[in-house]
Amino acid sequence: MTSTSSSTLVEDGRIYFLYRLRVAVEEAHSLQDVQRFFILMSPTSREGTPHRLIVIGKKRLPDPRRHERFFGFVLATAPQVEDLTKELGPKDYQTSTRGARSVEAARALGEGVYSIVDQGRHTHLAYELEVPEELGEVQKQFCILKEGNYIISIKKPEAPSPPAMRSFPKAQYPEEKKEEFKGYAWIPARDPTLLNQRGCQILLIGARPDIASDLGQKVRQHLEEVVEEDLKAAEQIPASSEDDKLAKKLLEDLHAEGGTLTIDPAVSGHWM
Repeated sequence: MTSTSSSTLVEDGRIYFLYRLRVAVEEAHSLQDVQRFFILMSPTSREGTPHRLIVIGKKRLPDPRRHERFFGFVLATAPQVEDLTKELGPKDYQTSTRGARSVEAARALGEGVYSIVDQGRHTHLAYELEVPEELGEVQKQFCILKEGNYIISIKKPEAPSPPAMRSFPKAQYPEEKKEEFKGYAWIPARDPTLLNQRGCQILLIGARPDIASDLGQKVRQHLEEVVEEDLKAAEQIPASSEDDKLAKKLLEDLHAEGGTLTIDPAVSGHWM
């Protein structure tokens, strides 16, 4: 087991979980109605780092109890979070065989803070959820926890991709970034700037409870302090209920005012 003293904070920021329904589906009842599951990472530890929209292939997070491992890829990056969320709004388009089709706006599942941590042999992506305060049915189906911890690795673009990932674009890194792989197909995320490239492929492995509990006292304390500060800030928002305060904060953080995104699942914990 890696000792807590060896934990080094690589990057931190805000994290959001979202899903988009299948075409022509207006209301979800299970994962079968979901087209894509997204993680939106908004780094705050380094100025100028772009926001990242990541697609997870299995349409949920890996279950740490089963030590599951899921692939994902960076779909898009942007200097402003609203540049990504506006692309997740409702869309209408024409098809040659079925005529007019529509896709509902993406739904927000939750918001929290994250850290990427170097623990020596591996790097970990850890998060603590702020919204919702209590997990609901929809969060549980996506395997979103109040505190999550995953080993995160980045794939060398030239290395063979899993069958499900072969149709997606590959990251185009400059030569100095390619040198970081040094012949390895997968490397830890010690250089988070690799995640800033569209097409970057990642692997998330649900960390065992003993690894999760040894994340590092400083890192855990950091996450807890950020969450506490944000919840205190939400208390200053005038609203009629705690749910209203959380909803307003989530809308502002995602720049989703005006119906760009739907946030009800994140606040209520129910499908919609």
